[in-house]
Amino acid sequence: MQLCLPGCTRVSADAVVAMVKEHIEGKSVNGPCLNQLRIRGLYGVTKEHVEQLHSMLLTADCEVRKPKPRYYRYGHYPAHCEDDRLIDVEVCPKCANIRVVYDCTRDRCQLKQALKLQQCRGCTFCIARCEECGTCIDDTEYEETFCMDLLCSACWLRLPKCIECNRPGCGKHVDHFIGSPDTIFLCADCHGSSPGEAAPEFYAP
Repeated sequence: MQLCLPGCTRVSADAVVAMVKEHIEGKSVNGPCLNQLRIRGLYGVTKEHVEQLHSMLLTADCEVRKPKPRYYRYGHYPAHCEDDRLIDVEVCPKCANIRVVYDCTRDRCQLKQALKLQQCRGCTFCIARCEECGTCIDDTEYEETFCMDLLCSACWLRLPKCIECNRPGCGKHVDHFIGSPDTIFLCADCHGSSPGEAAPEFYAP
């Protein structure tokens, strides 16, 4: 069973701890097992809260699997996760704040992770990531989309570009063009759209 409270800013971390404790202690033998907790976006969550929640979930007599890597894509992280991790937030290894922490899709970074040497695992405040593929981006190899998102060089090359400024759009804005490399369009800036104006038309040759 999963308890999802992402973005519920009026729910305190202490209240979440109390809810989980009450559920686990009051669960009958045949009752549902709480084995996943989603609390990203809650205010005031500390390392102590996460450790306490993690400990309670581990003692809930539920099967716990090794979590799959978590990859960044389009700034989106669904409430119902595909992985088996107990809690969706953790201590960022970079800033030590409680946030959603992402792994890197770059092959050499994954190898370093296996060797406990990875330096690019962290929250989005600490590690810049490509909006398309989730790889880490350093200061020397990135491009911007017309929507001001960051792209790695490989994703920049493969995405369709605005016919005027040659800036691409990430998949969340022009995903229906990704499969058609010859498609051209005008981005909002080049189309002359003003704030609040309807999205521009996209033009195919």
